Amino acid sequence: MTNANGSGTMTGKLDWWRLPAKLWMTLEQIGVTATTLVGHAGLSDELHQDSRTLISTRDGFRLWRSVEHLAADPIVALRMLQSANEHGRDATFLAAYHAATYRDALNNMARFKNYYTPVQIAFRESAGLAYATRFWPTTHDEEPDISVDYSFAEFVGIGRLGTGQHLSPVRIEFRRRGPAIAFYEDYFGCRIRYGAPADLLVLKSADLDRPFLSSDPDLLNVITLGLHATMNTRRAHRSITQQVASEIRHRLGHDTTDIEGIAQALGLSRRTLQRRIEEEGSSFRELISAGKREVAIELLAGKQLKIKEVAAKVGFQDTASFTRAFYQWEGTTPASWRDLRSSAQRPPKQR
Repeated sequence: MTNANGSGTMTGKLDWWRLPAKLWMTLEQIGVTATTLVGHAGLSDELHQDSRTLISTRDGFRLWRSVEHLAADPIVALRMLQSANEHGRDATFLAAYHAATYRDALNNMARFKNYYTPVQIAFRESAGLAYATRFWPTTHDEEPDISVDYSFAEFVGIGRLGTGQHLSPVRIEFRRRGPAIAFYEDYFGCRIRYGAPADLLVLKSADLDRPFLSSDPDLLNVITLGLHATMNTRRAHRSITQQVASEIRHRLGHDTTDIEGIAQALGLSRRTLQRRIEEEGSSFRELISAGKREVAIELLAGKQLKIKEVAAKVGFQDTASFTRAFYQWEGTTPASWRDLRSSAQRPPKQR
């Protein structure tokens, strides 16, 4: 396989993915040609000429920023979603559309999108509200606004389409400071906060219980079987540490993360899994620690959970042990880390 730069090698992390073939038709419809786009982003023409070409997350972000620049349209993400809908649905969308409820639809979206891109989509419910966040574990670069907007609009859109009701989020939070776009509040039907610590979509849990009029269990089964086959093909190209790291992230807080359970999920014996991890220069203990660190930082950045709740979510029995571990990871306490991040995100006082 080749990547977008023409090389036959891939990074050690799960940092490569294939752009949807329909993306180029979608962009053409909003006035951005493939040749112009890859040229502006400084990427290879192979990216749009050969559907097998892979792209790294960093180059994918460069591509999205170039779309923002070339389109010069503040609501380009919404226009792209509308155009994509006109060109037909992909299997991931259909796995959501034919689910039983809005909650099932979002879970399917989160589950299957991760089979094609490195993005991790997390849903958490508390006190009648559901919180959706996105995380890219293979890069420290900030996700482009257009990518966040497209995803949130897709999450809201599937709920409206499946239930047949014009559902609206409780609120949306964006890391960007602006400019505020009135059309966004009209489209989403909720207030939007700018300059937040993280990009966040907040929905009503009661809305997630709503049944989908488009539910079709038999068709859904056929679709998911196909998606699982694709997943298994993709897994064949992933290192064992990548597979274990993915399993750990999905299991933290709601399932066992012991090596026996993960080995069984991957169809390996404990001894074989341990040996293969060691052959790749790591250890199961290191992978557990790295997974806990990533999830802890993600949850602390969201600010919806108390520190003791974050500790429980990432598998610590008490706040003290979590604080000790976090200090080893980041050189500061969880509370101080959160305070420093909030201060950095706070706009300067006007004189």
